[in-house]
Amino acid sequence: CTTVWLQAMKKRLYEETETFYLNPKLNMLVLGKSGSGKTSTIQALASLLDLPVVVEDATMFTGTGWRGRDVASIIKDVVEVDIDPIRADYSIVVLDEIDKVFGHHTADSSFYAANNFLKMMEGTFLNYEEGGKHYQMDTSNLLFICLGAFDGLEDMIRKRLHKEKQIGFASPEPETETEDLLRYATRDDLIKYGISPQFLGRISMITVMNSLHAPEYERILTEAKNSIVCQYDKLLGAGLGVRVSVTKAAAREIARRAEQSAEGARALAQE
Repeated sequence: CTTVWLQAMKKRLYEETETFYLNPKLNMLVLGKSGSGKTSTIQALASLLDLPVVVEDATMFTGTGWRGRDVASIIKDVVEVDIDPIRADYSIVVLDEIDKVFGHHTADSSFYAANNFLKMMEGTFLNYEEGGKHYQMDTSNLLFICLGAFDGLEDMIRKRLHKEKQIGFASPEPETETEDLLRYATRDDLIKYGISPQFLGRISMITVMNSLHAPEYERILTEAKNSIVCQYDKLLGAGLGVRVSVTKAAAREIARRAEQSAEGARALAQE
């Protein structure tokens, strides 16, 4: 009865909203350095849109026949993310660290889970069983957002851009760039990096998160509701009655150190 009811509700929802027929799946790939806030940004947008969001570590999945998480187990997390089955069908699935899936090459391509992601991202009906429970879902309405730092991609982009500008044997050495090179990434660059054309074909949009600098780190430290300062303030305030604050000079110094670190905003908690 539950299956029949779900099918009836989906049919009614499709009939009331014609845009579901007109709009293709706009899966997204987000490039950005580690600690630039990719995951936090998607979670914040999902909250504003009032959509369920499931964050999955793409490195935990393996290809068919290999030991590790089955790609189909994602639907278990999606089904359990919201008690409303209709809302769950329109969840956002974040595949974090997707670049690590393609960053290490082996002779056996069956190791990669990317091959199993293809049908799921395009839209298919999946079944998964765990602990005596059976899960099933049509992934056609799930929005997949892939995140990755893509270490080494900037070097590839730099070589391509400088090669286009240089002429002759005595071309001067290129000056050091002060802007993010990831914004110049093309699909050809991503394919050369290691992403398969089949996987990239399931991606409709490619966007880039700008790198954070000291002023942004300072604002995160002093203005964000879940900043490390606020967390310590609540923790020590509840347990010991001690209030925690940070001076402007200290916040500026912590932000400066975070900017020099390769860990991005995560370095704020360590400083």
